[in-house]
Amino acid sequence: MRKYFSSIFILKVVCCVFPLFLLFSLFYSYGFSDWEVFGPTRVNGTVGNGSLSCGISKWGEITVLRYPHTSHWDQLDYKTLEGEKSRELKYFGASENQGAFFIIKIGDLIFSLRDIDEKYIKQYYSSYDSGVLITEYNLSITQYGVDGKVFIKDFVHYEKDVLVREVDFQLNTTYDVYLFHYQNFAPTTIKVPKVPFQDWQDDTLNDFGAFEKDKVVFHFTPYFSKREDLYSEYIKVKDFSSWSDVLSYANSITGIFIGVKAIGVENDSSYVGFDGRCGGGRSAPLHTSLSAFSKVKTGDFKYEPNSFALCSADSFVGGKVCENSKCISPVYFIISAGRTLKEAEDNINFASQNISSLKSDTENHWHGIVNKMEENSWFQKLKDSEKVFCSRALISLMQVIDRETKAAVASLSTQPPYAEDWPRDGSYFNIFLDIVGFTHLARERNLFYVRVQKKDEEGNSPAGSFYMNYYADGMPGGPFDFEIDQVGFVVWSWVVHSFFEQGKDKFNYLKQIYEPLKLSVENVFINCRDEKTRLHCLTNEDDDPIPSISMTGAGPIYAGLRLSMKIAELMGDSELLQKIKNRFEEYHQAVIDNFTDKTKGFVFSATDPHQGMAYALFPMGFRFPSKDWIINYGDQVVKVLNYNFSPERGYLLYEAKWIISLIYASELIKDYSFSDYKRFRDIAGGFLKVLIEDVPTEGTYHMGEVAVYNKDGRYENRIAMPHVWEAVLTCLTAITFAEPSLLQKMGMELPEPSQPKSKGCSSYDLSPATLFVSLIFLHFICLKFRFRNLKTESN
Repeated sequence: MRKYFSSIFILKVVCCVFPLFLLFSLFYSYGFSDWEVFGPTRVNGTVGNGSLSCGISKWGEITVLRYPHTSHWDQLDYKTLEGEKSRELKYFGASENQGAFFIIKIGDLIFSLRDIDEKYIKQYYSSYDSGVLITEYNLSITQYGVDGKVFIKDFVHYEKDVLVREVDFQLNTTYDVYLFHYQNFAPTTIKVPKVPFQDWQDDTLNDFGAFEKDKVVFHFTPYFSKREDLYSEYIKVKDFSSWSDVLSYANSITGIFIGVKAIGVENDSSYVGFDGRCGGGRSAPLHTSLSAFSKVKTGDFKYEPNSFALCSADSFVGGKVCENSKCISPVYFIISAGRTLKEAEDNINFASQNISSLKSDTENHWHGIVNKMEENSWFQKLKDSEKVFCSRALISLMQVIDRETKAAVASLSTQPPYAEDWPRDGSYFNIFLDIVGFTHLARERNLFYVRVQKKDEEGNSPAGSFYMNYYADGMPGGPFDFEIDQVGFVVWSWVVHSFFEQGKDKFNYLKQIYEPLKLSVENVFINCRDEKTRLHCLTNEDDDPIPSISMTGAGPIYAGLRLSMKIAELMGDSELLQKIKNRFEEYHQAVIDNFTDKTKGFVFSATDPHQGMAYALFPMGFRFPSKDWIINYGDQVVKVLNYNFSPERGYLLYEAKWIISLIYASELIKDYSFSDYKRFRDIAGGFLKVLIEDVPTEGTYHMGEVAVYNKDGRYENRIAMPHVWEAVLTCLTAITFAEPSLLQKMGMELPEPSQPKSKGCSSYDLSPATLFVSLIFLHFICLKFRFRNLKTESN
């Protein structure tokens, strides 16, 4: 679980005059009630292109809209209420005028598609390798003789920053039907180091203005990195009384522009209103335009040309879609983004002119991405369910990789704020990309960590270390200055990637990462040492606010030491190689002395194990003194998994970490105890099947950070959906199960294949069937010779 350090958070809160943030920041314990202290994640599907990224709820409402980076900023006014109990509230406690969603008017009946009962809604991607998210509504309104379906098909163009919401109608009705898209965007360019909340925590502080132009609405803000500068700018424009003044100003600035246009509807209409909230101590503007949501609720969809609003604004666009029992289908709602008004307009014009081909072009792009994975020989060894799941995991990862910097966020989620690049998670992303076949992208991502690595000591952080996480531009995102396990994970990723490079590319890559790797090895692995335990120094591990020395840090550091020896040797650096060997030998013995029972190996609780124990084999690659120690470790992992997957525990959390280590354990003992090998594989396969077939969201195949076991015996995903690291790790586990030899490509050590015996054989080498056939054959030979001898004697 991600956790945020209170003292730093509170300091930032005080400095920014946001005392209410304190109430939302106490995200420390693993207590069940604390998991959704930031508010429930209301996302069930995503679409995006690495620049414009969108999270959509199961009810078809947009709840996250990030642009121009996957990590920042969220350009939407949307926030669920803090705490798990808010799941029982309408919209999870979000205000009724927050987000972006469709509203339908049939006769005098007005309702939002997001208000339809969940049991009448299905959501799914158009295919397992698709970038199109479909939300299907079953409508039956007897009073108005309405019966049929409505389909919303959402996708972001793979290249242009355009979100298309295609709406198809299959309705039977004699009434006129109007469809409108309501949106409450809150464009922002504000972000603060180590406090990843300010682009969404209170969007009334961010919103700047909106206006209508030729039945297209634009929400906008000028670019300022600090709110005080933004508010000073607001003073210059708040008294604008004419539309032309607002338009002239919008044309003169660089910032964020979000445009919305309806295509295909009749009697099209649009409107921009002031939604009555003006945060940050700003005085309300002179105009008194009614909020768009107020008009929507009363059924007033009249077109008002040149409408505008400053400080805080909402809007709608739409028109008639059904008349005289005939519906226009499909119709389109285009949401474009740009850093200038012209760029946003150009994107809208591009979409309008190419509307018929946008979806197929986007589909072909994502088909090509997945097809590259399908070219691997191991892909055909996956089960059908695993192929689907891994395809969605790959697409989800590609959607959160920042187009500009190649940072990859853990999730697009704002609640909790996981839209940052954690080097820990990112190391798995990089290795997954290498395994799948995107070597060039994995290289760029590894070099992102070269760029953000600390080159000098900063406070208690040694040179060669990393912050907790990063925005896409390299600014620190989370509050911790130094998490030691992340250094081990990055070195693991750096070294493993070198196995996939060839020729000059490999030579150039090694030149780029060698000095950074050396910096981490010497300053963190070797010099950051605890005298008492001979392990690593006391510091933060895995987002834990309490410094510790545990297997959580030991696993990755051990892996980093073990693998960095290969690079030092390859680069001919004998001095560094000897330093690493000495420290590795010391560290190896320190792990045995501090974390093992000298007769059994690692020992940990089945119901409350230290999570770091999952790393003992993968990626740590601990060199067990005996095979019996490995079997003992595997037996304990089995007990952990049995408990974790039981109704008694009630939830799942990072379970693939244990499963992939169990798979590795089975490979290490294959030639020592075949029965234990088979037992471990069978158990790992069973739990893996549950993770892939029973846990993911129905239709969209996403995972949350936590899957709660409900009373009806089903899993419900919560927190940061889609949690990309959970999905990538689970897919890597499935790939490893199907093709265990890939463990070596991931930096793990496997025993040499058994060599054929030069003399004789034993029944141990033969299967029962082979042995039975062999005995029959030998019996036949004996009879043959006996018959020949008898024949000779008779002669």
